[in-house]
Amino acid sequence: MMKEAEKRKVKYLFKLRQSPNIKKLISVSFSRKDWTAAGQGWEGLDEEVSLTGWTKKRRVIVLRRRIKESVVIEKDPASPLQAKLALIDTSSPVANYEYAILVTSMKHEIYTISQLYRDRADIENIFDEMKNQWSWGGFTTADLSTCKTVSRVAALIFNWWSLYSGLAFPDRHAEAITTRPLLLHAVGRQTRHAGQKNHHHKFSCK
Repeated sequence: MMKEAEKRKVKYLFKLRQSPNIKKLISVSFSRKDWTAAGQGWEGLDEEVSLTGWTKKRRVIVLRRRIKESVVIEKDPASPLQAKLALIDTSSPVANYEYAILVTSMKHEIYTISQLYRDRADIENIFDEMKNQWSWGGFTTADLSTCKTVSRVAALIFNWWSLYSGLAFPDRHAEAITTRPLLLHAVGRQTRHAGQKNHHHKFSCK
């Protein structure tokens, strides 16, 4: 994909798997002094590497962020399906960080590249939410016209609900899986008069 994008002069930005060679790159880069702020607690630096299967060296952005909680998940050999928490080996400072490795053909600074990838991830989260919480991944009919109609209805309702929940939670995006039960039951007012209970459903915004 990178080779074809370069042939067509299309800019790209991908996240790399942490293969053995990438892990070596992380270890070598850790002691460098030119880490720069990359936003949201991340630090980054520029590298240029040629991995197995690549025909040339490419620009790689190494990102790291200190882990807030000094724990990692360790499989329990006695019960593979269970997990237990284990303290990180603090004697290895590399282990106290989480890492993301990006490869790109863009010339922007590290902060901008990092933000572009975070924006891309946010968009992908919306599509994931649409598939798993709003039925986009559940169509079984072979009738294309019906699929288009239902998917448009689901997208319209998703937009309405996003506007509705956005008024209740203006500082963050709230997914339907948590906001549906919360807001469907919370938006209302109960009054008592003359021994009778009355429910008033009202929603307003300033």
